Amino acid sequence: MRTKSTVALLAGAAAIAVAAALISNSNKDSFSKAEKSADKMKRKLNSLKRKAQREFDEMEEDAESNPAVERVNKWVNSPS
Repeated sequence: MRTKSTVALLAGAAAIAVAAALISNSNKDSFSKAEKSADKMKRKLNSLKRKAQREFDEMEEDAESNPAVERVNKWVNSPS
């Protein structure tokens, strides 16, 4: 009887150790996937930021060469 309970106890401990190892591996995989997703999102956001900055710069250049903007600036800044 004592041997059976010892074997059962060891088997239970082994099952718990195996389960813990499996859970640990799945958590590592989940963490790795989360890191990859975060890196991908950061790259996309950086790409969008660069694109928006380029478009803003182009709009700013277009506004500087627009004669209507120059007339408005003269009108606003002229002393009346």
